[in-house]
Amino acid sequence: MTTANESGTTNATQPALFHVTPAAVEQAGRLLAAHGRAGATLRVFIAGQHGHGFQYGLALAGEPDADDLVVPAGDVRFIVDLVSAPFLSEATIDYRDDVMQKGFVISGPAPRAGGGCACGRGGCGCGRR
Repeated sequence: MTTANESGTTNATQPALFHVTPAAVEQAGRLLAAHGRAGATLRVFIAGQHGHGFQYGLALAGEPDADDLVVPAGDVRFIVDLVSAPFLSEATIDYRDDVMQKGFVISGPAPRAGGGCACGRGGCGCGRR
């Protein structure tokens, strides 16, 4: 397990993995406390969708696996597996409660050129032709 500091870095020379807004930290703490899981973690991940890229996800989690990255934010710990980590680089986790939406929102940069669903048939940019 690698622990990152609150800026999302494992040391001063590495860029932040992702940013967690104060609203997301506050709501995550409330969510964990409401489920009797204060001090637990939230897993941030990507889920592939064949031919359509991927989606971000967030789920209640237990203890991190040995190879997970841990990103503390306030009193909340976010964990990320090594497969998802590159896709979450520079992402922002926010919590919104307005007329249009209510819930956690994970947004990030567009997928890299050459990345995608990995179907191998071209079009998705996975590099296999």
